[in-house]
Amino acid sequence: MRPLSRFRPIIHLPKSRYATGTGSRRNPHADWYAQILPAMLPVALLGSTVYITLHLLQTHLSTERHAEEDKATIDALQRQLDALREQQNIAPATSQTANPSSPPKLRHWSFF
Repeated sequence: MRPLSRFRPIIHLPKSRYATGTGSRRNPHADWYAQILPAMLPVALLGSTVYITLHLLQTHLSTERHAEEDKATIDALQRQLDALREQQNIAPATSQTANPSSPPKLRHWSFF
């Protein structure tokens, strides 16, 4: 049997033209991707982080502002409702004192 060192490979792969070694010249595009892109990754990560943070802050402040506006609207409507209830309580009292002989009308809701 023959020793393994005597076997020759059947497939001979050509050397890559991008291989670093003596006499090989790299493609300018490959140089750009190899040098610039790795340096841009931290910048892109930082930019994305800043953008997301500012967007979340803007959303939080917008929600807070709308909540304050809604609370002010609710308070105004509550005061208006209280004033209307007072007017309703005063109006029946004055009508009863003006005409005490008439019995109060009973209201029934009929669905038929």
